[in-house]
Amino acid sequence: MIAQRQLRDDSAPLSDALRRKFSRILDAAERLERLLSSFLASASVEGKDISLSRRLIDFNEIAAVAADQIRQANPARRIEVSLAETALLIDADPVLLEQAVLNLLSNAIKYSEAPAPVRLETSCRNGRVLCRVKDSGVGIPHEAQAVVFDKFYRAPNVHRLPGVGVGLSLVRDIVSLHGGEVTFTSQVGEGSEFIIAVPAAGGQADGAESHTSDHSLCRG
Repeated sequence: MIAQRQLRDDSAPLSDALRRKFSRILDAAERLERLLSSFLASASVEGKDISLSRRLIDFNEIAAVAADQIRQANPARRIEVSLAETALLIDADPVLLEQAVLNLLSNAIKYSEAPAPVRLETSCRNGRVLCRVKDSGVGIPHEAQAVVFDKFYRAPNVHRLPGVGVGLSLVRDIVSLHGGEVTFTSQVGEGSEFIIAVPAAGGQADGAESHTSDHSLCRG
């Protein structure tokens, strides 16, 4: 709170050195908050203490908000976003699904380096809404891929990077609560692509691709 107050107070301008120090304090506090939130959310999902606040929503809105948050937190990184041209309607809890997308984007940023971009894409196919997050980072070793969704597990090639191994397990649990699944492909040294797939509103197969204009369930 003190750091926020100092950074926002225009009546007494800070020196560049103090502004950097207060910014670092605020960044550390926000990282700690995200870490604790991940632990609490993971515990709630695992203990079934969480209830879904479902409503009809366009998944494109969820993806756009998540991408904007990541851009603001990482202004030096390039986030490429390609959203389906038609609305991707789902019956879901937007707050939880936004957290799932945020976790994937945060991982993509963490495990790749600039200037390589992180790509987010939404589409609809065969009655399912898809969200792809792709990076060109360190990748996941083959021997780690079978357990990468286990809580607290971290691949051996990322131990030097911050993290506790709850992000992907939380993504899996949130998506599972919505009747969906998370899959991925990865190659060490080349990057990873994670795909969230959840049922489209109505639950019927439609065969719609991401950039079509047909009259499918995946539109407004």
